[in-house]
Amino acid sequence: MDLAIDKGHKEVVQAILSSDKWLEAMKQAHLDLKDGMRVTPMRKLIRKMPDLAETVFQKCTTTNEYSPESAKFQITFNYELLDDQYTSWEYEEGLSRDNNSVYGGSAYGEDNKVLEDARPYSSYKSVIKKNHPLMIMVRSEREDLLAHPLTTSLLRHKWHTVGRYFYYSNLIVYLVYLIFISGFALTVPSPITVVTDDFDPKYSAKTVSDASVDDQLAFMEDNNLTLPTNTARRIQREIFVDFGIYVAIVIIGIRLVLEIFQLINAKLSYFGYENLLEWVLYVTSLLFVIPFSKNPHYREPWQWQTGTVAVFLAWMELILIIRKLPRFGIYVVMFTHILATFMQFFIVFFLFLIGFAISFYMLLSNQAPFKEVENSLLKTAIMMIGEFEFDSIFNEDGVVVYYPHAAYIIFVIFVVVMSIIIMNLLVGLAVDDIKGVQEQAVLTRMAMQVELALTVESMLPEYFTKKNIMRLLEVKPNRVSNNCSKKCCAGGAGAVVSGMSSIDLVTALNPELDDIEKVMEEQERLKTQLSKVNTRTKELLSQNERMETMLQALLTHNNIDFTDVDHADDDNLDLGAVFNR
Repeated sequence: MDLAIDKGHKEVVQAILSSDKWLEAMKQAHLDLKDGMRVTPMRKLIRKMPDLAETVFQKCTTTNEYSPESAKFQITFNYELLDDQYTSWEYEEGLSRDNNSVYGGSAYGEDNKVLEDARPYSSYKSVIKKNHPLMIMVRSEREDLLAHPLTTSLLRHKWHTVGRYFYYSNLIVYLVYLIFISGFALTVPSPITVVTDDFDPKYSAKTVSDASVDDQLAFMEDNNLTLPTNTARRIQREIFVDFGIYVAIVIIGIRLVLEIFQLINAKLSYFGYENLLEWVLYVTSLLFVIPFSKNPHYREPWQWQTGTVAVFLAWMELILIIRKLPRFGIYVVMFTHILATFMQFFIVFFLFLIGFAISFYMLLSNQAPFKEVENSLLKTAIMMIGEFEFDSIFNEDGVVVYYPHAAYIIFVIFVVVMSIIIMNLLVGLAVDDIKGVQEQAVLTRMAMQVELALTVESMLPEYFTKKNIMRLLEVKPNRVSNNCSKKCCAGGAGAVVSGMSSIDLVTALNPELDDIEKVMEEQERLKTQLSKVNTRTKELLSQNERMETMLQALLTHNNIDFTDVDHADDDNLDLGAVFNR
């Protein structure tokens, strides 16, 4: 099977899949020496022969003898080839880089669930996720395979059994943390609002921005100032400060423990920008909420600045969490595509920006916005969005433009190039990116479902991961239970095909080809025939070359000098006489 797939012999693969030993042929695995990933025929078919991979999917999805309308109609999904992290089809030690990851024998019990002593083929969950057949479908853009009932049922099974409970529990806990950290930031007074500019020399701080908690308390005492005492503000302080500090510290502590747990499980693959962002978020949040003075209602200047970073990252982290949901994630994908395009264009954009900023600095350095180069750079960037302030630069009383001709020329060029051409170019690139995402919206949503299911599974402890994997799943889509408890217990299986009737499932398993698919199938048939003709032609050429070599050897052996000219001049050449000389 492996050799036929590698050589591109689809007829051989089809013959194997049509035999009674097809499942045995598919249950093979070996280690790719290039990247250390597990390689199976299923993964190869997804990459190289998706139409035959769909044939395997069809064989892994079976129905009983009842009609689709019958209440006894049953569909059986076999996930062994698709969800194979605990299966062990390799029997030689040292297959994996981790010697503890090889497990001999069947990984499933009689109940089709993973055995307690089964072990995954790799101890790195990031490797299992990256090499999962579902992720290979996403990277290979196999939309038809992702939409197959076998794939959709597996994703829904993973989501409805454990995934959704883990994901939404994590989301709720994070929302509680976000509410308290944001409420804390809005309740605790900022150092620059507690004190004023008329600082007394007796305070240790020399400016408002450096006012410590002791300076803030002393300033309020000297000026007979207090925090607002109305009922609403008092309750707000009790909830978000007095009580909120402990809630935030507990949640941050739990999240940091989970991060350490992920680090232990994922090892080197743990280090990525998302996990780095989470560490910065929770460390800065901890420094922000912990009181470093005798009064918990005030914060040091450095704590306040750290808190601004923490609150900003907290809301950015929420975006990263909800992006895994297909309903919202599509917009996050659009944003990331636009951001990636802008970063590619940024170098060109920045060169224009520097050129105009330095020019304005040279011509208008007598004005405050352009007095320093860095200020000129910032002012030029702001002017791009339309905030020109033409009158304040050129016509305001008391403002002198010493080089008016050059200043007007550079300003006009700036308006045309930066505000019209560059900005419209950026809009056009953004629209093009959005259009590209919308054209692949179905594939993008499927990819998000796969990413969500596998990400949640990779974060689960080993015990729950095993509970989430099954070899066979039997579903009766037409069965209706009147017992509420039975409905709840059967929810996992029923949810597997939620949104699809038995007729829809049968149609999906036996789809009718549309006109385009018929043309593509005919093209594939012609391509196969041409390939056969090409192979036969090569064989004939090879035979001709061998015959020519044999004839040449015979002529040489009999000392016969034979040329094409001789043959052309003598059409009645008696070969028998020639060879009898």
